[in-house]
Amino acid sequence: MNELPVPDPNARLGEYIVPAGATVSHCRSCQTEIVWVKTGTGANMPLSLATVRVDYYGRRWALNHFSDCPNAAQHRRPPAPARPAANPSGKPIDIRDLPDYLERHHLVVVSSTVTDDGKGKLIVELQTRHA
Repeated sequence: MNELPVPDPNARLGEYIVPAGATVSHCRSCQTEIVWVKTGTGANMPLSLATVRVDYYGRRWALNHFSDCPNAAQHRRPPAPARPAANPSGKPIDIRDLPDYLERHHLVVVSSTVTDDGKGKLIVELQTRHA
């Protein structure tokens, strides 16, 4: 019978294993010692060696360096701009069909305005509805 591993009582949220033989470098802004690892999606992630903890099995665990870097905000990328929701068919939607369209495409109205250019166009900002 296989036993389930006992959870580590010292585990910290956001900890990652420090690979054996990882090359040590320094943060460009705070000069703290870090090592770079690959995430599950293949992105590079810095781990702070100042936060290393060794578990019962001798594995070294460390926190993402952005959790303790005093200059972390300098390294953050700006959020990607929101893409406008488009009608999949590219055709204008009849206002009478809007509730059905929103339901079918799992959308909610975030804001709406009517243009004042004399044409009276209704501009609706939509957002995906999360289940």
